[in-house]
Amino acid sequence: MISPEVMLRLGGLAEKARSDIAHPPPDYEKHPEQFMELFGPIWSKMTQIIESVKKNKYTIVRSANGVSKTYTATIIALWWLKVYGPLCKVITTANTQYQMRAVLWNRLRANYNKVRYLFNNADIDITQFYPDPDNWPDWFCLGLSPEIKGEEAPAFQGHQVETGRVLFVFEEAIAISQAVFNAAEGSLRSDNARLLAIFNPTSPEGVVHEWEVDGRCSIEKGNLIEISVYDLFAEPNYKSALSKIEGLQTPTGAQEMIDTYGADSPIVQARVFGKYPKQDEFAVVTLTGIERAKRRVGQDIGEVTRIILPWDVAGEGVDLNVLGRFLVCKTNEVLDEDEEVVWEAVSGLDYKVMDEWHSEHPESEERVWDWIMKTKEEFWTEDNQPIIELVPDALGEGSHYPAYMRNRVHVFGEDSTKIKARPFKASATADKVKEYPELEILNRISEAWYLTGLVINKDQWSPLVADLDNTTKHQLTTRKFFHQAKRKVPLVWFVEPKDDWKKRNRGRSPDHADAFVMGIWAYRHPPKQIHLAII
Repeated sequence: MISPEVMLRLGGLAEKARSDIAHPPPDYEKHPEQFMELFGPIWSKMTQIIESVKKNKYTIVRSANGVSKTYTATIIALWWLKVYGPLCKVITTANTQYQMRAVLWNRLRANYNKVRYLFNNADIDITQFYPDPDNWPDWFCLGLSPEIKGEEAPAFQGHQVETGRVLFVFEEAIAISQAVFNAAEGSLRSDNARLLAIFNPTSPEGVVHEWEVDGRCSIEKGNLIEISVYDLFAEPNYKSALSKIEGLQTPTGAQEMIDTYGADSPIVQARVFGKYPKQDEFAVVTLTGIERAKRRVGQDIGEVTRIILPWDVAGEGVDLNVLGRFLVCKTNEVLDEDEEVVWEAVSGLDYKVMDEWHSEHPESEERVWDWIMKTKEEFWTEDNQPIIELVPDALGEGSHYPAYMRNRVHVFGEDSTKIKARPFKASATADKVKEYPELEILNRISEAWYLTGLVINKDQWSPLVADLDNTTKHQLTTRKFFHQAKRKVPLVWFVEPKDDWKKRNRGRSPDHADAFVMGIWAYRHPPKQIHLAII
C-alpha cells in the first residue's frame, strides 16, 4: 500500500502521464531488450540475464572473463531505475572496494552517459547516483563497501521501499561475505525485490556456489546463466557488432590461454569456459587458497621486517629468470625468555613477481643487484632496515651468486648483516616440519612445496597477500604430490618431478612457481639471528 504522502508527491507526474498517453514512450518493462539497445549491440545472454531479473528473486551469472557480464549488470541497474523509478532503489557492491569503484562503477558511469537524457541529465558521483534528490531522495543507486564488522554488514540492511522494488547487484559475488548476503535478505522479502550476482567461478566456494548446490538457482529454473567465451563467439552478430564492445574476449586470446595452460587448467576452466575448476585431487596448492590470498590485497598487514627475493635462475633452452619478492610483515615483537633474540610475530606475507627475463648470466648478475638496491631504497628508513635476503636456486650460475654478492657488498660498503644471499639446493635433505613431526619428506624441493601448500591452503603461520598472475597460478595449482615407500619408512611425501610436469605442459618450465616455493622455504628457514613466532 502506497502512503497518501507518496500519492500526493506522485501527483506531480500527472502532466507527464497525460503527455505519455498522446506520445507513448517505449515500454521498457515489457521489452527490456529495447532499453539495452540504447547502449549498443546486444546478444542473447544479455537478454537472458535481464529476463531472469524480471521474473526471479535471485539470478546468478557464472561466466568466463570478457563476455560483458559487468557491462550487462550496469545496464540492468539503470533499467531498474528508469522503469521502476521513482519508487525504487539499486544497491551495488563487489568483492573489494577497488573492484566496486574502479570496475563496476566506472562501467556504470560510462553507460549512464549514454542515457543521461532519460534522467534529466542528473549528476552521477563516484559511487552514488540520485536521479532527483530534491523530490525523491530515496530514489537512488549506491555503491557500498563490502567490508564487514565482525559478523555483521549493517550498510546492507534496511533498504526497503514501499513498492518493494529493491535491486541488489553483486560483482564477483563468489568472494562476497555471507554477512553481506544475510544483511540483504531483509530487503529481499518483498516479491518485487531482486538480487543479481555475477562472478567468474575461480573456485567452488561462497554463497553463490551454495545456491547452485542447494538448487536455489539452476539452469532448469532459468535463474542460473552460464556463459563461456564460445557462447559469445557463436553469436551471429559477433564479428559484425559485438566484437566492437570494449573489453570483450577474442577467439585469438581464448586460444592463446588454452595453448599456454591447457584446456583442463583451472585457470582456463574458469576464465575461458566459465566453469568451476576441477583440480586434481593430488594438487599441492588449491585455487581456493590462491583466491583467498587475492582478496586480502589492500589490507594492512603490518611493518616490513624482512624481505626475501627468490630468484629462479634460467637454465638451458626457453627457461626464464624469475625474480619474486616476499615482504614478511609483523605487528609486534617480543624477546625470548633470555631476552637475547627478537622473535617476529608475523601478521602477513605479501608476494609479487618483480621481474622476468632472458639473458646471459653476467647480465643477470647486474640486473639482480640493481633490484636489491632498488629494494633497499624503497624499504629502508632511518628507523627500519629490514634484512634483504636473495635466494637463488643452486643451478649453474645461481650457486656462484652468493660469492659475487659478498664481493659487491664489500666493494660498495653495504652492511653484510642486512644484505645476504644463500642458494637453494633442490636435492638437499629436507628438514622436519615442526608442526608435523611424523611426516617424512623426500628432499628440499618437496619440502618447499609442502610448506607452500600449508601457507596457501591453510593459512599456516601467517596469511598470504598476493594477486598472482595467471602463469604463477597455473604452475602452482597443477603440480601434484605423491607418496612412496623409502627403506623402512612406509610413506614419504614428495612433489611431482619437474620433468614430469613439463611433459604435461608442452615442455614449459615452471619458473614462476619455482621462485615462489623457494621464497616460502626461505621464509620458514630464516637467517640464524631471526626466529619466527607462530601466531
